[in-house]
Amino acid sequence: TQYLAAFHFAVALLTGADLPVTAGPWAERIFTIIMTLVGFLVCSTIISQIVVVMDRINQDRSEYLEETRAIRDFMVSRGMPLRLQTKVKRYLEYQYKSRKIVHQNHEVMMKLSPFLRQEIQEFMN
Repeated sequence: TQYLAAFHFAVALLTGADLPVTAGPWAERIFTIIMTLVGFLVCSTIISQIVVVMDRINQDRSEYLEETRAIRDFMVSRGMPLRLQTKVKRYLEYQYKSRKIVHQNHEVMMKLSPFLRQEIQEFMN
């Protein structure tokens, strides 16, 4: 039981769990250790998924900004009129937004059965 108590203390210390000072039966300690580790893993998984989603959003946005910067530099270096530059910028913004919508629509369509997808495609054409 001393080793179990030491392991319980180590797990609680590593996961930031609250460690009661009172002694308990070995089964209670094992249950507490397991639940502490499960809770730690679940929270870690949730946080990692949030980080992945935020990274994907930031990556898409940074790609868009890089593309617009490159095109803006190209137009400025060629001395294109400001009115034309504005048109190009608006078009790129439109393309970026519509690309996001198309991607979302594609995800929705892939969840449907092939028969429903075919019906929708026939309706749209």
